[in-house]
Amino acid sequence: MASAEVVAASLKRTELSDDVRRALHDDIAASRDEFGRSFRALAKLVPPAEWQEDRDIFIAFLEAEVALQTNRLQWLENRTSTLIPASEFGPTTELVNDAMQRLGFAGRDCQLIAQDVDIPEDRRNFVRKAAAVCTEIVVRRFEQDHEGNRDIVLAALVDAHRGALDLPRPELDAALKAAEAEWQMSFQQLSDIPAQLAPDGESWTRFLRLFQQMAEVQRSRLLVLHSADEDPSAAYKAVRSPIMDVELSALGLENTDCRSIHF
Repeated sequence: MASAEVVAASLKRTELSDDVRRALHDDIAASRDEFGRSFRALAKLVPPAEWQEDRDIFIAFLEAEVALQTNRLQWLENRTSTLIPASEFGPTTELVNDAMQRLGFAGRDCQLIAQDVDIPEDRRNFVRKAAAVCTEIVVRRFEQDHEGNRDIVLAALVDAHRGALDLPRPELDAALKAAEAEWQMSFQQLSDIPAQLAPDGESWTRFLRLFQQMAEVQRSRLLVLHSADEDPSAAYKAVRSPIMDVELSALGLENTDCRSIHF
């Protein structure tokens, strides 16, 4: 936000008071220092060889963001300095977006690292705890191929709607058991966050309930597989998943990995 105000002042040739300059300088300096710490931590990570080029593009993008903020600070410190356009820093947006897509950062909090996301002080403790849990959930699901299990479950649902859910299906049985365990574990982890920290108690309760319902859905589908139902297709498709209708912004989680959990 402060960087945008600097650019606007430069374009409009607005003369800023010393007090305004100091305030903007303090905001940008704090943002740059925090961003710099994140950049240095990420730069230490060593990716697999096949990701090296994309990792270098991402790091170059982060390095350019530090340089851009430094330029804004210099402009505030010296009225005769030149404000360099953001487009002249680092790789192009298209190149960075493509690299982040290949690195698996699309939809993750890494995608938002260069944005100046302001979290109100009264939400910070909750957001910090919930974001950390959501990141753990997303990483675990990636490592355990939760999406692969989800594809098996959805393929069975398609067959059920066609009236062609032939049983037994050992791979479906295993996928449902793994999915149920994952949803139940995710529910438990998030439930361990003190509810009183949530900025919107009703939304938080509904969000947690979604995880519980997803575990129940997998369990109900498992029962269909092991029942003596004459029409397993009808019974399987009758089990419906809940609709994700919670606005993450009400909880301050719209810019966290919580948005990457697929229901």
